[in-house]
Amino acid sequence: MLDLPVRRRETVPIVTHGSIAAAVRPWQLLPPQDALVVVVKSSMTIVPERLAEPLPPSEQEPPTGDVYFDDDPQGTLRYASDHAPFKPSADILMVGHAYARPQRSGATSVQLAFGQSLRLSLAAIGDRKWQMSGPSAPSPFDRIPLRYERAFGGPGHRENPVGRGLVQGVAGPWLPNLERGDKLLRSEQDRPAPVCFAPVPATWALRASRLGTYDSTWLKERWPYFPRDFDWRYFNAAPPEQQIAYPRGDEDFYLAGVHPRLSVINGKLPGLAPRTFAQQTREAGGKLREIPLNLDTVWFDADALKVCLVWRGILNVTREDAPEIALLYACMDDVHAKTATETIQQRLFARIEGEMAPRVSKAPGPEAPPPVGSAEDGFLAGPVELPPAMPREEAAALVASGAVLSGVSFFHCDLTDMDFRGKDLTGARFSGARLEGALFDSADLAGADLDRVSAARASFKGANLAGANLSGANLTNAIFSGARLADATLADASASGAAFDGAELARANLADATLIGVVFDGASAAGATFSGAALRLATFRRAVLDDAQMYDCSAEESSFDDASMVRFRADDAKLSKGSFQRVRAPGCSFQAAELRSANFMEADLSAGIFSHSVLDHAVLHRVTAKGARFRHARIFRAHAVKANFMEADFESADLSHADLRGANLYSAETLKATLDQTRLDQALLAGSKLARS
Repeated sequence: MLDLPVRRRETVPIVTHGSIAAAVRPWQLLPPQDALVVVVKSSMTIVPERLAEPLPPSEQEPPTGDVYFDDDPQGTLRYASDHAPFKPSADILMVGHAYARPQRSGATSVQLAFGQSLRLSLAAIGDRKWQMSGPSAPSPFDRIPLRYERAFGGPGHRENPVGRGLVQGVAGPWLPNLERGDKLLRSEQDRPAPVCFAPVPATWALRASRLGTYDSTWLKERWPYFPRDFDWRYFNAAPPEQQIAYPRGDEDFYLAGVHPRLSVINGKLPGLAPRTFAQQTREAGGKLREIPLNLDTVWFDADALKVCLVWRGILNVTREDAPEIALLYACMDDVHAKTATETIQQRLFARIEGEMAPRVSKAPGPEAPPPVGSAEDGFLAGPVELPPAMPREEAAALVASGAVLSGVSFFHCDLTDMDFRGKDLTGARFSGARLEGALFDSADLAGADLDRVSAARASFKGANLAGANLSGANLTNAIFSGARLADATLADASASGAAFDGAELARANLADATLIGVVFDGASAAGATFSGAALRLATFRRAVLDDAQMYDCSAEESSFDDASMVRFRADDAKLSKGSFQRVRAPGCSFQAAELRSANFMEADLSAGIFSHSVLDHAVLHRVTAKGARFRHARIFRAHAVKANFMEADFESADLSHADLRGANLYSAETLKATLDQTRLDQALLAGSKLARS
């Protein structure tokens, strides 16, 4: 079996192939059974008289939440959320405009037909008012938006609070523009149901009435899950007459009166449907399990001549983070001729191998002159001899002469203790050179190649190393104070004991470097990468680490006091006994990190992610962690007096023996959390489950 990529604990990755986009989220449809809900979406162009054509993968729209016209949540819902966990039937929806036929006439017919089971029509009528004798003649129009604002309703109307025709429950001056053609308004006392092909918002009576009963019985027996009388049709956004049995994806459709030039649009879905599979981990058996999907949403945008199809499926798992699943795979297939599962697994493995291959990096070899002739010539000629290193005396004379050194090759030279202070060395090549004790203070080394140099105790104070390559270099005890290293590469470098205080390290790459005891105090390292680095006892006091990454690094006993760490990422990092006092780290992520005895006193961790992390004995006094996520975290014997955990998520966390005296836990989630001997004296528990226990 192929070695699968390591996944993050909180998120199950989903790989897609073809003209689809996908999303996955945990849910409990039948509590306490954990499950994953998979949503697959395909956006297609409507081609009259032909099959709809899927858009290229790069143009596929991802699953989204509710989208309102004009971004007004009080108005018509243009597109209903794709993130429903289940729909018992399929929604057939359409948005766009009704176009007058002939142009500037007073009325037209709009029709929507799909497959064999849906035939709907409505009348689009120009503006009218009530007169003594009844409705006035309609005003001519070019087009009318197919929105609920133009259907029957009005303020206070249960079925359509944004419509027209009613004002405070009585007939208003304006009649609706959208009506059923066979049941037109005749009297001010008529109260027809609103007609519109757009989705219905979840807060309107049609859907909200299906939420069920939330009373003391629910609190006692079902909370925090849906009540027993919850109706799953709540998640169907289409009006009832637009809900049908799940289609296959090869149905004909017919749209009329919704295009300025085409009076009728006949089309057909292409007979394609996604298939989704769960690839188990090796430990779970390594099998590929198919997840059945239902096509439960067909949404037409008549203005854009586009149709979006949404499929949904459910996979039961052992727990919400599905540790037995390595990844999900979704691909398009023909509904009439399904591909064998074995073939699909082969495609998946080929895709994974193709994506992982570029990540396998090798240390660059020694510098050599460009090859001459063919590869076969080079093979027959034997190994290429490298040019000899410049003798030390010659190099010293060159430096002392004041000659231009930009772009000069010092390949493998012995430049020990040499003085390059203030020199222009842009683009110079030092690969493999000996630079122990050399002085580069205030030198310009922008774009220079210092690959695998030996530069222990060298000084680069105030030097410009922007974009320089120091990968694999020995920089032990070197000095980079105040140096500019933006976009520089120090991957795999050995720099223990070095000083980077006040250095500019924006977007620098220090992945897998050995940086034990290194001083980064006051450094600006926004967007820098330290992933996989050895950073034990390093200091980042007052440093800027916004958007920096320290995935899977070892940084025990390091100090980040007073640093700016906005959106900082340190998933799977080892940071036990680290000090993060007063850091500003909103949006940070320490997912699955080891933070035993770490000190976060007075830190700002708002909206941070600590899911699956280990915070045993951590100090969290007076932290601000509003909206932070601690799901499945271990916070045993942590000290969090007067901490602000407002709206934080502690689902399945272990808070045993933690000290939360005086903490703000307003609306915090503690579902399935362990609170054995947790101290909650004077804590604010309103809005949380703790207030009801």
